[in-house]
Formats: sequence, C-alpha cells, structure tokens
Amino acid sequence: MVPSMPTLDDVLEAFAMEPSLDRNTLQRYLRDYPDFATALIDYSQEIFQSQQEADRPLDAHDRARVDSALARFQTVAAQAVPALAQMNAGKLGELARLLTVPHQVVLAFRECGVIVNSVPRRKLIVIADFVGASLQDLTSYLSLPKRSLARSFKSDDKPSNTEKVTFERLLRDAGLADGEIERLLVDEP
Repeated sequence: MVPSMPTLDDVLEAFAMEPSLDRNTLQRYLRDYPDFATALIDYSQEIFQSQQEADRPLDAHDRARVDSALARFQTVAAQAVPALAQMNAGKLGELARLLTVPHQVVLAFRECGVIVNSVPRRKLIVIADFVGASLQDLTSYLSLPKRSLARSFKSDDKPSNTEKVTFERLLRDAGLADGEIERLLVDEP
C-alpha cells in the first residue's frame, strides 16, 4: 500500500506545531515539501510576524485601552452583586446554612476567592437567587481578582494567599468529610 501524500493543510498544521519555528525548520519543510513552498513561506511570514507582535511590549495607548476595559469590567461586575460583597455576618450565616457549607466557604465567595467554574451550577444559582442577582452577574463578580474583605483588619502583614482555589479545595480546607464534599460537588437538578 502506498502511503498517501500529505495535504497542504496537513503540512501547514505540522509546521505550526513544530517546537522550534525558525529558519532551519522552514528550510527543512521547504526541502521536504517543495510543492508547498509558496504556501509555507507565506504561512511562516504570518507566524513570524505574529510572534514579533506578541513579543513586543504594549505601548501607552494599548495599556490605556486594556486598563480602561478592565476597569469597566470590574465596575460592572462589582455593581452587579453588591449584596454579596457587603453582606453582614447574619446574612452570610443564612447563606451558609442554605448552601449547607461552613461560614468560611461563604466568606471565600464574598472575597472572590473561589474558581467560579469549579462550583456546581446549582450552588451558583442558589447564591444568585439569595443576593438577587442574575447568574451571569454573579459569575462576573466571582471572576474578579481575589480580595481580602473579611480578614483585612486582623493583621498588619500583607495577605500571602491571593490565589483563587477550587470549590473542592475550600470544602477540604473547611475540614469536611469526603462524603460531605462529594455530596456538595454534585450538581443536582
């Protein structure tokens, strides 16, 4: 059986997946696939140009645009769920009971300390309903950078853990048993 000749798309895809896209790689492909030389050269120029653009630092105009977009996103997201961000201890406890989770888990939600896509959708719906927000607004709020609202006054030191964690990690850190964690991770209908 004669092996089939690779198509132009196959060759370009293989070229793009090379670990080192440099002059030597291009020369090798030109030598191995002379029928596709023009397409390979054009494609390599596009790749090399996009790499150069990606490597260049943002200029002041680009930085200003990124900062402006981020500020708009944070403002909209923060305004969308002010009830969660400003919830008092009594309401936090009520939400914790409703979700059947320890109080510290609800604090992590308030501080945007949970990786939102690790939370079962049903739990997010319960929180959104409780605070009177849409699910989209809640997920936008929870996608904001983590902040330390509840514990910021308890220490003179700068907080060290600014990383978000999964919902499962929150439950484990709260000391819940494996069976209880599994029950809370199920996205019931």
